Amino acid sequence: MQKIKNIVLIGGGVILIVLGIAGYLIYGQVSTSSQHRSGRDRAKSQLRQFYDRNPFPSKANLDIEKENAENLQANWASVLESVQRVAFPTNETSFNSRREQMISDLREADPKPHGERVVVADFGFGFDKYRDGAQPTGAETIKRLIEQTYVIEHLVMEIYASGVQRLTRVERDVFEEPRTATGSAAPVRPPLGVIDVTAPNSPVPVSREVVKFELEADEASLIALLNRLAAMPLFTVVTRVEVTKSRPDYILPSSAPVVAASGVVNPRPPRRLSRLVSGYRREAPSKVSIDVEVYRFN
Repeated sequence: MQKIKNIVLIGGGVILIVLGIAGYLIYGQVSTSSQHRSGRDRAKSQLRQFYDRNPFPSKANLDIEKENAENLQANWASVLESVQRVAFPTNETSFNSRREQMISDLREADPKPHGERVVVADFGFGFDKYRDGAQPTGAETIKRLIEQTYVIEHLVMEIYASGVQRLTRVERDVFEEPRTATGSAAPVRPPLGVIDVTAPNSPVPVSREVVKFELEADEASLIALLNRLAAMPLFTVVTRVEVTKSRPDYILPSSAPVVAASGVVNPRPPRRLSRLVSGYRREAPSKVSIDVEVYRFN
């Protein structure tokens, strides 16, 4: 009998413990649920207050944004018109005739600053491979070669106008030769993350010509050239400028003093020497390499 009582007491104690644990868990879940419900109600109340304040723009603001969009479209159309302003002749059919005319015009336009020519007498302006009268083949090849002559002519005229001392090299994209790993015929690849607008699947019909120049210029003419390239009608981007000083600038030596008969020491003014090395000869020119990309919006 006593044994049965002990079993009943133990069973009852276990049941009480289980009920206590279950009650504690239920209380915790009810409390958590209450907290979530309160948070939901607060968020709902805040959202209702937000919408009660009418977060949507007024009709006046919508009209202003619409006008801004129209102005932006008009400005974009103006930009496209300006970059398309320089139209190259489309009736050219003979590349060699056009090349000879370009070379003749550029040699005649040589400003000869300080009495010296900017280019040598037989300068080919990047088309030396056709000097012997070789004929390119293919209508598309001839068309692009003719366009290259106009691009280079525009760029060289800006170089002339900037006052550089020498133009020693012009290198164009020799697209009519097989692409190689090195050399001027290597394909031009845009930097990582930059969209190639000249790709066949580009949404904007754009062509790009890459021209490289090597020249000699002082600081003033180089700055003038960069400014002129940025302001020219062609859409031109300077992608690389490398400047190397050819020699140190000339520094006038100090003149030996002149001792007069009276024993008074007078400094000797270096007037004749100053005149000999004054102006552009006093500042040593720099050797400059410039890479230029010219974009044509077709």
